[in-house]
Amino acid sequence: MTQSGGRGRSAEYWVTDAGRAELDVDLGWSAFAHRVDAGLEPWDRYWRLVGFGIPERRRGARDAIRNLLVEFGAAPVQSGLYVHAHDLTDFVFQLADHLEVSDAVTTFATRTIRVGEELSDEHLVERLWPLADLAGRYDAVGRQLESIAEQAPATNGDQVAASMVSAIVATEAVMRDDPLLPSELLPDRWSGTEARQAFLAAHSAASTHSELFRNSQLMQSYTQEIDRALAETSGSFWNRWWPRLTNAYQARLPPAATRS
Repeated sequence: MTQSGGRGRSAEYWVTDAGRAELDVDLGWSAFAHRVDAGLEPWDRYWRLVGFGIPERRRGARDAIRNLLVEFGAAPVQSGLYVHAHDLTDFVFQLADHLEVSDAVTTFATRTIRVGEELSDEHLVERLWPLADLAGRYDAVGRQLESIAEQAPATNGDQVAASMVSAIVATEAVMRDDPLLPSELLPDRWSGTEARQAFLAAHSAASTHSELFRNSQLMQSYTQEIDRALAETSGSFWNRWWPRLTNAYQARLPPAATRS
């Protein structure tokens, strides 16, 4: 962010282009997570796999593809092979084209995956994604958000705003490690879903009891994007978010990744 004028409470801060790109990543996946929670992104029962054999001379591009796949929530099955329940094909190929390594990337879909002796979808998820650890982190964030919602009416407005900003940062940190699997593959009463509901309640309480928080365009953008996403079809949502997410990820790629 950059300060455009004023000091103290009169200071004004605006998001830079780089900051907006990072914010778009968080906003986009947050809105998508709420769509998953609401059953608006059902699983088609296919697993999507991405494999790549990028030569050592393009190590920067190889590392970039690997890092992006992990950030998308894909899990490594073995060296150079990643799996996700959501279809990342177009996303991966667009970034691979940008890196000029699309010829070294292969994607395919299957209804059945066997890793060792694990064949069922439930056991596969348990093996590939550390959901128990993620659930514990979501529970901690959920308690933080519930406390804000409960105490907001009796707390100074500026303190409410500060607490909510801190909670948003904590929520984003957990969500960045969440593969955002379809609800069909998650445990009942999934902690991520409950934490996101607690987020909406805390955000509403902070907006009601803190003028500072209520007047922040940045803070209000979270629920605005979530509300809009929940009212859209899947096609409309992705048509709107696809370019923003792709541009944000391309902006992150290190210069070395695009060199031959």
